[in-house]
Amino acid sequence: MSAETAGDLTGIQAGAYRLRDRLASGGSSEVWSATAGSGLAARFAVKVFAVLGDRAGAARQCQREAQRLRTLRLRGIVELQDTGILPDGRPFLVMPRIDGRHFDEFCADAGRSLSANLHLAADVADVLAQVHQRGVVHGDLKPANVLIGDRGPVLIDFGTATGAADPTVTSWFWGRPVTPWYASPEVLAGGQPTARSDIWSFGVMLRDLLAAGAAGSPRAVQAAACIVDRCTSQAPADRFADGAALATALRRAAAGRSIGASFRWRRTLRHHWRLVAGALGALIVGCCVLLVVSSDGRTQQARAEALAVSEFLVRLLDQAAPAAGGVEVTLPEAWRAAEAQLARTFADKPSAEARVRMALGRASAQIGEWPHAVRHLQRAIDLLNADPEADPRSVSWCRRVLERCSARRPPR
Repeated sequence: MSAETAGDLTGIQAGAYRLRDRLASGGSSEVWSATAGSGLAARFAVKVFAVLGDRAGAARQCQREAQRLRTLRLRGIVELQDTGILPDGRPFLVMPRIDGRHFDEFCADAGRSLSANLHLAADVADVLAQVHQRGVVHGDLKPANVLIGDRGPVLIDFGTATGAADPTVTSWFWGRPVTPWYASPEVLAGGQPTARSDIWSFGVMLRDLLAAGAAGSPRAVQAAACIVDRCTSQAPADRFADGAALATALRRAAAGRSIGASFRWRRTLRHHWRLVAGALGALIVGCCVLLVVSSDGRTQQARAEALAVSEFLVRLLDQAAPAAGGVEVTLPEAWRAAEAQLARTFADKPSAEARVRMALGRASAQIGEWPHAVRHLQRAIDLLNADPEADPRSVSWCRRVLERCSARRPPR
């Protein structure tokens, strides 16, 4: 076995530190316990990098990880103590040895509730948030790299961490020592790791945590499952933006509060924007026809209402135009903005508001968003019933669609 890659380092002097026992090993490094000189009180962990025929590359990898740790001198991040080179030329890092257990092992303790584990996961996400706020991506988040000690969670092993200064770092398939089970699809495909790649890895950890079956309320289990669903979405834009957003959601789930409805709504809109746009576009066409054929006094009011509806929906679709690849982000935002403006925009045109809500209710029903459909259709019925000149067929149509929505809407 080559001295460049592995071997028994017991008793070897690494600068001021004497190596004792091998704690862990991987494809590009080993971690050894160590003591300072002849003392036994202070214990350290020494990470020794494998040269693998590229002495300069090993030195760069060591320097990069050391720089990351210097950047991240924060609570919850393993602290860099020293650096150096072994007599055989291998570079090493020195850190305090943390007496802790891996995240999954700690959470699997008998008697720990799901709520307690979710609170702990939120604490881990808080640490990850600090990493992301400094423009760093951990790159290999997994239970073995999250140690739970007396002072809370500690993130370790920043050997694959990247930042703005590392634009050329490639994925695991091309040499990055990430763990495939926890790596996001875009990283496995060779893409650049991002904060949302870390969120995917965190989601896999949470999925495994839920599979372990810790006791929890049905509401907490449902909320946690929705967090996992969002973290592991195939589209990075559908995931939590960073550790801070994830920590907030985890604490809501731990308290048994729902966190999933708005996410499912946004994701559905992103995936079905053509269908939604088509339903709203049909209403615009109908309004335009009404504008052309209306001419007498009674229909002048209808013309004004049709024009208001048309302009409102055109603005909504214009905001969600699929330009520059932005449709996956702008359509949900435009839709939410439209809903917020409905009552104000049509304050003096209740029949126009009813027409818009009928369109929104129909579009929501077509993409399976039953709660949204029910809310819009019920409001449309209320508005139509309050209008003595409303067409009874519109009310009947709303009731038919509402009945179908109510039948398909899952029970609370």
